[in-house]
Amino acid sequence: MKSKRILATAFVVLISISTIHPATIFARFRQPQRSATAQDSTVFEHKLSPLLRGLRESLTVAKRRARSSQDQGAALRRFSGLTPIEVDDRAEPHISVLAELHGQDTSAIEALGLTSRARVGSIVAITLPLSSLDALAALPSVKSLEPVTYEQIRSAPASQPNDLAIPASKIDRARNALGLNGRGVVVGVIDTGIDIAHPDFRNPDGTTRIRALWDVSDPFGSGPGGVGRVFTAQEINGTLQGAGVVTEADRDGHGTHVCGTAAGNGRATGNNVPAGLYAGGALEADIVFIKGIRREGAGFRTDDQVAALDFIRAQAAALGQPFVINLSLGGHFGSHDGFAANEKAIDALVNEAAGRAVIIAAGNEGSDRVHASGQVRIGNPVTLEVAGSPDFIDLWYSGSDILSVQVVKPDGTVIGPVPFNSSNQMDTEVDVLHFPSSNGNGDREIIVSVDSNAAGVYRILLTGTTIANGRIDAWTNGEFESTADQSMTVGTPGTARGAITVGAYTSKINWTSINNRNFSFTGHSDLGDVTPFSSRGPTRDNRLKPEIAAPGSAIVSSLSADVIVGDPSTSVGDSALVNQDGRHTVQQGTSQATPNVTGAVALMLQRNPNLTAAQIKSIIQANAARDNLTGNTPNNTWGAGKLDALAAANAVAGGGQVDPDKPPAPRPDPPSLPAGSNLSFAFSFDTSNVVGGIRSLIEVSRPGTAFANPNGTAPDPNDYVRLPLALRSGTLSLPAAIFPAGVYQVRAGALHAGGVVIGRFSDSATFTVTGAGGTNRADTNFGFIDATPAAGGAQLSFNRLDGMGRADDDNQPLQLPFAFRFFDQQFLAGSALFVCTNGWASFTNTSLQLENSGLPGVNMPENLLAVFFDDLVNANNAQSGVFSRTVGTAPNRQFVVEWLNSGQFDDGGAITGATLTFELILFEGSNDIKFQYLTLQGGASNGSSATVGIQNDARNEGIQAVFNQGLLGPGGVFVFAFDNGNYQLRSN
Repeated sequence: MKSKRILATAFVVLISISTIHPATIFARFRQPQRSATAQDSTVFEHKLSPLLRGLRESLTVAKRRARSSQDQGAALRRFSGLTPIEVDDRAEPHISVLAELHGQDTSAIEALGLTSRARVGSIVAITLPLSSLDALAALPSVKSLEPVTYEQIRSAPASQPNDLAIPASKIDRARNALGLNGRGVVVGVIDTGIDIAHPDFRNPDGTTRIRALWDVSDPFGSGPGGVGRVFTAQEINGTLQGAGVVTEADRDGHGTHVCGTAAGNGRATGNNVPAGLYAGGALEADIVFIKGIRREGAGFRTDDQVAALDFIRAQAAALGQPFVINLSLGGHFGSHDGFAANEKAIDALVNEAAGRAVIIAAGNEGSDRVHASGQVRIGNPVTLEVAGSPDFIDLWYSGSDILSVQVVKPDGTVIGPVPFNSSNQMDTEVDVLHFPSSNGNGDREIIVSVDSNAAGVYRILLTGTTIANGRIDAWTNGEFESTADQSMTVGTPGTARGAITVGAYTSKINWTSINNRNFSFTGHSDLGDVTPFSSRGPTRDNRLKPEIAAPGSAIVSSLSADVIVGDPSTSVGDSALVNQDGRHTVQQGTSQATPNVTGAVALMLQRNPNLTAAQIKSIIQANAARDNLTGNTPNNTWGAGKLDALAAANAVAGGGQVDPDKPPAPRPDPPSLPAGSNLSFAFSFDTSNVVGGIRSLIEVSRPGTAFANPNGTAPDPNDYVRLPLALRSGTLSLPAAIFPAGVYQVRAGALHAGGVVIGRFSDSATFTVTGAGGTNRADTNFGFIDATPAAGGAQLSFNRLDGMGRADDDNQPLQLPFAFRFFDQQFLAGSALFVCTNGWASFTNTSLQLENSGLPGVNMPENLLAVFFDDLVNANNAQSGVFSRTVGTAPNRQFVVEWLNSGQFDDGGAITGATLTFELILFEGSNDIKFQYLTLQGGASNGSSATVGIQNDARNEGIQAVFNQGLLGPGGVFVFAFDNGNYQLRSN
């Protein structure tokens, strides 16, 4: 991984690169050039990757030439930068490989005396003696072998503060609107470590949210496969209380920061900065963390990655929870087509069961010259030029072609030509390996490894011997010159098919540091635009990558207390990156964009733990935000667009069934509206497995009529309107004026180009069109409606009774028989209306008010309908009580609440002898409200101590008809008419 940092006065540039560290990829191996010989025809030769073939030959010769075991160990140590080699002067050298099997049976491997330390799908991690490599490769059950390499993250101290990143992704709105917090979901993170004491990862009682922590760097050796050590939540809690055994630390800070964005609760605070400002995505998710580096500053071994995937899977299974894994790491050594062994493991993991996902950083090389491409033709060779002191050039071309390669060093020395199926290891500075790939893609690989600090230009000449395709793609940790191609800069394992790969855009530019100075990253993009560093797709096999973009520049998240601030080898290389509260830090990179998506996926899995990885990806892409900066999507910069966690979580409604067989129900917005305004339907389909042209189908029923075939596979012959669209997902808007007033059902389906509905229709949603003019509108004519049982009504039963058995100061809920809009809030059918003995009702279960006041007023209940708000009491029997009744037929029903013969207290609490009968009526469709007064006798029955009127939920908008004024009398009517979203008072 490369990092670039410029610090000047009050400006900082810190770019996080989630890429492979060149110094950890290639060690030097020196062997004479060799071409295809009898050894190449060995039965297992084709199973070894080109890198493993070259390494095997070098190690074998080194072993043979060593004059003593001590000399042998010294000879082997120089290859340890290429791949992990355990060297013991008294024992056999051991190497580590990832084996792909035909199936999942490891018994043949075990019969050789070898042990697989982890397995995911058909990918097995094995550490073995060098002398056993040939026997392992010869097993029929072994499909291919590749040596373990390193991938590394060194997030440059820059990422965007979550005070703006989380809102930009609408994660906070998804939590608030849908009541989500990640509870019951495991968030797995593989990174540099985690600060276990950080308040962002602790419950309010101080206990840890980390359910398991595997530190692969711990020398104890009791962890999975004999690597590292696993700490339980109990051991972490003991350490937090000063009596534990956990020694793990995050001295780089990258892992703590990433985990804070994915699952931090933001509880840490300081210097008067409010808690919660820098909360991440899944605030209450369980955390399983793997410190994946075996020593500080080292890379992430690919076998440790596979073992970590296996570990998280096992921990989640033990908890019985779905999981999402965050991988903010990657590299550029490999075929960039999803065929790397760790990518195959990721695919196997997410495809073997529902309730799991893996989210990966795209990389930070969008503006770097790390990729080159060209077209080789017979008689027209291609020359690649690499500047600086590159450690490697990894070049891939089609298996239908045969090339020859020459390398010209800066001093003019020519190496090669090296034909296909051969290597050149004679030069003291440059090695060339040219072999067929063993990973199953059928292609060919040329590896140029450079061991030199000499500056200059290295030229790679590619000549065609047999050309059917001619396309070549190469990656380096140096910089390509004229042949540089800034596409295909998404790194490995981000090209995995089953993963969601994430690009980055800017959501914050400036921040105030701990020293109260204002900083920003130089060279930043405009707000909302893609960051310059965000890696671009497609993959080498021309698949879309990244799938989505998320906030990744100027991100504030958790700061590890283990970091030495100002140490340039850490992700917090300058104090300017420490936030005002001293507990959070600013970083940037696709490493920081990735956990935004991880947190959003955790919320989706909380809503439906049975979502498959394919469904999760489809929902996120179908509900991505698009604007003039994203342009037409999908594209290889933004993927489908910007993460919209609210829309994605909404699309999981009702169990989240998202597939061609039964798409999710469309979402009418708003669910109730006056005639003449616009109605929108949001919808999405997963048609990835359907061949042929697809159109979406929105079907709307006639008012008050259910679909004739709710689960059918053909359109309803009685539908009101059928709207086939040339869209797989999106938003459809139409004027509600085309519909008469009433309640409608709406559903969605996927329509084949031939006119046949694929699978089944979605579940139905409803929306209401309110009438205009006199359609089901309340008038001011008196017409009392009897709601007692004699007329078909029902009596409420109150629980709070006084010493004489009378109902007093109590409220009970009724269910609304139809949807009703009150001010700017929509209450669906079945919602509760709480009715109080004191002459009022509310759409909210609010506290009882024993003393009335004016409207609007903060001392009065919210969502209030005050028909005769006074200190009242009823006998709680058939002669005195509260009754309800629904009259009429849909969509023109009326809902009646009647207070019959209520008594009244005076200011001293004595019964006045008054008798009061009045009622409330709600009108379906129009949202009008009517108050009527039948009998008002005795005491203050004229309203001289009462409040009459309505007010909204915020208690800042209302209409008052009466407040302690003697204005009421028998036959009186007040109508609150709902027009264009507002209420107007009318009376007789």
